[in-house]
Amino acid sequence: MVAPTGDRLVLPESSYRLAAGIPGAQLLELPGAAHVLNPADRAIWLRHVREFLTELPATAA
Repeated sequence: MVAPTGDRLVLPESSYRLAAGIPGAQLLELPGAAHVLNPADRAIWLRHVREFLTELPATAA
């Protein structure tokens, strides 16, 4: 999950509670970011998504 700390539509506290209720969820805080992510934050977001995906166990097809 992504929690932009400057989000005024979905407060970061709501994201924290939601992430806490999802087994295996990870929360990425983007300091100062708003509800719509800035393209400048894209590299940070992509790095965390890639790390998360590579940590998932492989499954048989």
